[in-house]
Amino acid sequence: MSYDAKMRFIGTQFYRHPNPPFEDWPRDLALIRESGLKVVRTWLYWLRTNPSDGQWDFSDYDRFVDAAEEHGLQAFIQLVPECAPQWFIHGNRDAQLVNVNNRQEIPRPVGMAMVGGYPALSPDVPIVRERIAEFITRTVERYHKRKHLIAVDVWNEMMPYYLFPTQTYHPATQEKYRRWLQDRYGDINALNDAFGGARYTSFDQLEAIPWGDYVDERHWHLFIRQWITDQLAWRVGLVKAVDPNLMTACHTPGGLKDVTLAPFDTWALADQIDIWGTSDYEDDYYKSAAYLCGMASAAGSKPWWLMEQAGGRVWGLYGHAVRSPEFVEQKMLTAFSYGAQANLCWQWRPERLGTESPNFGVTNEDGSANANTEVIARLATSVNDSAGMWRELTLDSPDVGLVIDWRVRSWEWVAFRDAGKVGEPEVLGYFKALTDLGASVELVNLERLAASQAPPAYRVLILPMCTQDVAGLQDVLMNYVEKGGVLIAGPYFLTYQADCFVSPAVPPQAMQELFGGWRDRLTYPPQGPAGFEPTHVTFLPQVTGVAINTEGRHVVEVYECDGARPIVQQGDDVAGTEHLFGQGRAIRMGTLLGMGYDRAKNTGLARWLDRVLTGAGCRRFPAATGPVVIREARSGQDRVLFVANTADESVSSWVTLDAIRRAENKITGQTFAIARDGQLRLKLKPRETMVLRLQV
Repeated sequence: MSYDAKMRFIGTQFYRHPNPPFEDWPRDLALIRESGLKVVRTWLYWLRTNPSDGQWDFSDYDRFVDAAEEHGLQAFIQLVPECAPQWFIHGNRDAQLVNVNNRQEIPRPVGMAMVGGYPALSPDVPIVRERIAEFITRTVERYHKRKHLIAVDVWNEMMPYYLFPTQTYHPATQEKYRRWLQDRYGDINALNDAFGGARYTSFDQLEAIPWGDYVDERHWHLFIRQWITDQLAWRVGLVKAVDPNLMTACHTPGGLKDVTLAPFDTWALADQIDIWGTSDYEDDYYKSAAYLCGMASAAGSKPWWLMEQAGGRVWGLYGHAVRSPEFVEQKMLTAFSYGAQANLCWQWRPERLGTESPNFGVTNEDGSANANTEVIARLATSVNDSAGMWRELTLDSPDVGLVIDWRVRSWEWVAFRDAGKVGEPEVLGYFKALTDLGASVELVNLERLAASQAPPAYRVLILPMCTQDVAGLQDVLMNYVEKGGVLIAGPYFLTYQADCFVSPAVPPQAMQELFGGWRDRLTYPPQGPAGFEPTHVTFLPQVTGVAINTEGRHVVEVYECDGARPIVQQGDDVAGTEHLFGQGRAIRMGTLLGMGYDRAKNTGLARWLDRVLTGAGCRRFPAATGPVVIREARSGQDRVLFVANTADESVSSWVTLDAIRRAENKITGQTFAIARDGQLRLKLKPRETMVLRLQV
């Protein structure tokens, strides 16, 4: 079929053996179609199609593809080679994955794969790689000519390699690691120097060291990132060898940590496929928004989908929550507000077997509709009925870049066995403050930034956590500021050189010229058992209009100024500076302000950033009172606002809309008149989102 990248739609996961029962398919698929959904997905297990050596049975999936076509739905196939056939596992025990504790991962049933065989075997063992290739090739050959097949997802959530540490310690993978090191260093003495004075005499003596030090783990993590990227590229290549025109997809797991903490490179993975995507099971609005923002950034100009989001009860034997209709709808609309093409619910029927049962369904256990089903149908129908508006929906290029550095997760994993102890909450705090201010922000991959130039659309570039240098970064930052950009760097900036050795000067000399000073010393508050205790600093009146006391975390860097002006103090010490450089400004912030940001209490970060954004001429979305966030898009000549209540209680909010006379909620059809003073009062339910089309 021809793929329409502008078409926006709602779909659902439908068949994952043994759910739902075959006899219920006609009724279920009819209801899906009547509800306005366009796409149904199946998990196509290697185990289910290859019951014995040399035997292939696709009858389950033939039935799925035929049934989808009969009901006027597009089919989306999820390939799952991670569930290997039991006969193959039994004959290849030496190919079982090996975890960080040097123990084999015994394939077994799990909640997401009750058929068993998970997490399969190491793809670095030749016979395993050969059989996975056969599974993918046979599947694509069987279905690629079906006109209603929209795409094939080649890797679900990068499983099982989505968390630190990974199950990648098999001897065959270790051998690849040795060859990777040899290609990287060439000479064993060069590697010994890089590893701090080791005395290896051959690359064959090296192995990944579980629970290693900074240098060991950084190399291993670099290798695993490339290894996962190569695995994805290999799978895509198998599909394209059969049909170059068949759309390939892939998606990451379900939370912000899967951008900030995972052992893979989200941006590099997105480069390999046609449709990028993600699951999203975050509870918190801001974490979800930051995650979706990251997915949009990684996708670039490619289409991206919200591949999974819970439609009902969630997690565990007794569950712990039921996602309200407003919550489910908000998740979908937030994804659309960041440019997503599609939303797929997880899943149509509640799970009926295993540790994910009886949860996650959009419907009741018997497949009948409930309030969540109805709100999804309402949204899907609205998207279909207003297809023109949604097709033409466009977002302006963000003018604030918020940089994330994957290496922080590696350092924190070694130091704390917690790959997100500081890096994730610090970045998230800045994201929350910027979102509350109505800034148009984009997550930025540090390595890609260093390898190119800061996009000219960025008026402000923020590096909350950048502990280690990377080749090219200093030149990029100096050039960015010199040409008029505003740069903000947090504490510990470039403490380490690119080779992991400590920098003899912090920051390095070129950065001292950029920031107009250097770090004199560090001070720490009294540390409780958990560490990372609050710090207290003050933004000076000449910066924020009035003195603002605010809370940071863990450390205060004290700066010496050589051309910079103080903007933050702690007592008599300078804890933040601003320096004019070329046509722009370079700002140092000496404490972790993001971790302490709280919209209702600790507002100092947002109040200061408000001044920075205004001074830099950054675009702002319309303002709203209370816990309400607004994002703006355009459709033709019209403005479209996504107005989201981030709170779990009902709120009334005033929205300021200049030169607008009327607004229509495109989901419900309700219209609002705008007061002469430009004020629009909205009442929103807990976690409700409105889509307002504005008329001048």
